[in-house]
Amino acid sequence: MHIKFLSHGQGSARGAVNYLLGERDHTGEERAEVTVLSGDPHLVAEVADASAHQWRYTSGVIAWSPEDNPTPEQINQVVQDFERTAFAGLDPDQYATCAVLHREQDGTAHIHTLTARVELSTGKALNIAPPGHEKTFDPLRDYWNHSQGWARPDDPERFRHVQPGHEPHRSHPDRHPKTRAEITAHIEALAADGLVTNAKEVRQELADIGEITRASKDYVSVRPHGEDKPIRLRGELYRDNWTIDQTLEREARRAQSAAAGRDGQRDPDAAERARKRLEAATGRREAYHRERYQRPEPQLEQAAELSRGWATATDRADREAPSHGSGTGRAVESGRWPSELDAPGSDHGGRDADGQRPGGEWHPADRLADQQAHPALTDLERGDPAGRVDASVGRSSGNTHD
Repeated sequence: MHIKFLSHGQGSARGAVNYLLGERDHTGEERAEVTVLSGDPHLVAEVADASAHQWRYTSGVIAWSPEDNPTPEQINQVVQDFERTAFAGLDPDQYATCAVLHREQDGTAHIHTLTARVELSTGKALNIAPPGHEKTFDPLRDYWNHSQGWARPDDPERFRHVQPGHEPHRSHPDRHPKTRAEITAHIEALAADGLVTNAKEVRQELADIGEITRASKDYVSVRPHGEDKPIRLRGELYRDNWTIDQTLEREARRAQSAAAGRDGQRDPDAAERARKRLEAATGRREAYHRERYQRPEPQLEQAAELSRGWATATDRADREAPSHGSGTGRAVESGRWPSELDAPGSDHGGRDADGQRPGGEWHPADRLADQQAHPALTDLERGDPAGRVDASVGRSSGNTHD
């Protein structure tokens, strides 16, 4: 299994979703299966395309080799682990993501993930695959591969002679090799004939093709004659310790494995080490998310809701209560505590049912008792917890006394 993220994300998320849900792939071949495993792709597209950020979405792929043949239960669990890792520390209502399963005609399965790059409670950008994301997702990949015996992209048995790059296709190659593919085909042909047998001879041959501008233990950069830019060559053939014997031994082991059928080499110890790395990486991401996307305190939200309910009840009481002479016309509902605006002037000489003392003043003991019964009172008297003064109580009644 392999996890990777694509370079898309600035275009239309709706177009990406249409591709994910389409019956045919980019080559026009019909897919054997298209299944939404999690989330709502259409909702993700709406959220992403409504974003004001330059990058609207993050696209990822979880792919298996044909011989892995994961079960539906394993596929669903991998998706859950992926989302648990990607969104550590966030609640489900803070992000918009989906996962869509594609199965090809040969039975090979892979999953596309699409995530809107915005955190929903704050509107801040949310990038689940920032630079260095491999430190978070590689342990997840390694845990599953070692525990299930799935094919690993880092398995030496699966190394390629050369790692392909991105370059335009040349349908009519020149007499001398100039592209990455042409150079590699030339070196492989020499190796097959036994004309190059080690890294030193490979680099001598590359020096005849052009100028070697840089060389390391893992790659060689060469600028072919007549070309302006060098080409970086990576892969087994271009390592500084390569020998023909290594390639022959590897090819023999691969042929033997293919003949016997791959039975998956499980490595519980390696899986446990990967699990520990995954826990540490997930913990770091959780701490970062909680710090960056802080949500309002639940107590403050509750107090704000209580303030709005209090004002609504007061408005209703003012409208429904009969007017008595020059009084306020305010009917104090049972079960609520008076506000500062409930303290009238000299027109109420006696103490009313809410415990107000003569002269319209509150005794400190009464105020303390009310605050203990209603902890949010002190905050509400100062104003809305979000920094807004709740003026609805004062403007609810048209009475001139208020």
